[in-house]
Amino acid sequence: MSNIISHPSIKIFSLLSLIIITLMSVSIIVYATFNIHKGALNAQLMSMKQVIKVAANEQIRQIKKEALTMGQAISQYRTFKKTFSHYQKTGSSAALEKQLNEPFISGYIFAGTLELVWLRSYDLNFQLITESSAALPEALQSLPGSIHHFLTQRQGNARMQNYGALWQSSTGTPYYSVFIAIGGLRPRGYLEVVINPLFNLPRIEDMIQMPIIITPQKNGTNSKAKLIQNNEHYMPVSYWLNDADNKPAIQIIALVDIAQFASQTNKTIWQSIIVLILLTGSVLFLMLWLLNHYLLHPLNIMVSRLEVYKTDSSVSIPGKGLLELQILAKAFNRLLGRLEKQHKELKQLSILDGLTGIANRRCFDDYLQQQWQLAKQKKQIISLLLIDIDHFKLYNDHYGHQQGDSCLRQVAEIIDNELQNINDLAARYGGEEFAVILPDSSKNNAQKVAERIMKSLDKQQLVHKKSPTTPCVSISIGIAECNRSEANDDNESSLIKQADQALYQAKEQGRNRLFIMHQEK
Repeated sequence: MSNIISHPSIKIFSLLSLIIITLMSVSIIVYATFNIHKGALNAQLMSMKQVIKVAANEQIRQIKKEALTMGQAISQYRTFKKTFSHYQKTGSSAALEKQLNEPFISGYIFAGTLELVWLRSYDLNFQLITESSAALPEALQSLPGSIHHFLTQRQGNARMQNYGALWQSSTGTPYYSVFIAIGGLRPRGYLEVVINPLFNLPRIEDMIQMPIIITPQKNGTNSKAKLIQNNEHYMPVSYWLNDADNKPAIQIIALVDIAQFASQTNKTIWQSIIVLILLTGSVLFLMLWLLNHYLLHPLNIMVSRLEVYKTDSSVSIPGKGLLELQILAKAFNRLLGRLEKQHKELKQLSILDGLTGIANRRCFDDYLQQQWQLAKQKKQIISLLLIDIDHFKLYNDHYGHQQGDSCLRQVAEIIDNELQNINDLAARYGGEEFAVILPDSSKNNAQKVAERIMKSLDKQQLVHKKSPTTPCVSISIGIAECNRSEANDDNESSLIKQADQALYQAKEQGRNRLFIMHQEK
């Protein structure tokens, strides 16, 4: 024995070395596996917390969006405008209070997706004028000082902007308020829409596909949540929604089932330990080869392909190696496909107007700037049409917003259909206004395009009984051109200004006509 230790053969030395390496590997793997298990669990919980955060904020964003739409609809009602004007003239708020109670009595938009708690109206200094009284048995608490201070300190254009905030009453009840300026560009006051956020937040459960518990700050953690915390099969993941003062307002607890996760992890740990203990040195070398052939090499291919994805979104990952890697490769390919599809959809949505389906204002601005520079390089002419639907407010007031939206879509379709050049672009400029960019096109050609549009609209005979101009929907068009071959320091805003002046002249001359603005020398 001593001879063997003193003069070990290569075989014995290799065997002993491999045994030592194997035992060290087993020890390291056992220690690392338990830490990886713990780290994986913590990572899973942290990831779930982030998922809850994203889902909760998405629900709050949706609440704000729907509450804003509802508030804007209420503030645009003819009767509401009339009663608000009556208050400003007489100082009597009785009729205005009746209008604020009307949605609670007759119903309101988004009644199935929002729980409307209160409506309040304010003057320009955010002093309360009156509030609804049909929803709650007693008056709602006034706004927190921080929100009131923020609203009263706004200046200039900021006073026209809508604002939403989560806040708590003195009893800890959470509310979400949206403030809408009454009067558009010249605010005459403000309307506050108060929503119960606890009505919408349970939708998070469908978004994350696991049970949740929602508890207002005043209630603390309820008994159901405590019961779950004492159950080793579940791990509660908590996230707090803060109010406008950055104080915890609503606690969202997701119940993560970790029993199966822990069972599978523990089973894998013990199987790995037993197998590694029984392996000999030769098996260890074999495993190194197998590891390289079935894991490391396929992973290197996957990483290299993912690097290529930075410049080529059409790349795919080959499914080679272990079954898990094949599954992972398929999952990556599906994910990359969805990302590419979503990227295209988002890109499409970012340049299209959601109502009419033609280019939006952002796309118009970018395209005009691009064509302006191109015309400058090639010394070409560029023309612009600004189109306004005559007396559209009267149309909306008489036929309703739904029919008004239909009218906008039909006019947009007519404009788009009459463009014959592939480089021409029709866009919704704002409200009932549209714009058409005609690259490399003179004002004479622009006039022909405008005449085709007016003629096509006239054929449609869209009835407009309230129009003082014609019995059917009509448009006024302003035309401007710029010759980029001439040396000047103008930019694209000068072309828009000329077209806007031409549109103004068309309206001044009686509407239902076009006017060409001749370029100043």
